[in-house]
Amino acid sequence: MRAAIDADSLLLPGGSRPVVGRVSNGLVRLRKRIGYRNSFQTYLIGSLEQRNNVTVFRGKAGMNPLVAAFMALWFVVLILIGGAGLVAGRQPLEAMIIPPLMMVFGVAGVWLGRWLARSEKAFLIAFVAEVIAASRAPDSEPGTPT
Repeated sequence: MRAAIDADSLLLPGGSRPVVGRVSNGLVRLRKRIGYRNSFQTYLIGSLEQRNNVTVFRGKAGMNPLVAAFMALWFVVLILIGGAGLVAGRQPLEAMIIPPLMMVFGVAGVWLGRWLARSEKAFLIAFVAEVIAASRAPDSEPGTPT
């Protein structure tokens, strides 16, 4: 698996493989290489296990758990700030418009990021299946014959 991906590094970005990530001690964290930044990109996180001389991947696809936690915190803070503003008797603009508007932008940002990543789960699953089956060259797109 390690030979089929490029290392996921903020300090040394580069490479040309379609998937970037990390593989260490049987733990796998993969994402599709894209030409732009998307914090809401789909990650495939799991483990490689040997069972009866067969490699099995068990994992889950979804947003980066840290990004999901940050967004949950973002929405909770907006609700608390809006509620505190209403209780404190702030002006309507401050308490009733700004926090809900920020929440709308937060929801729209998550929706757009997840929409851009809509095909990445299938891409990553196909990639892992093909690499485990050793039926593809490390530098080719999933589904490309060797």
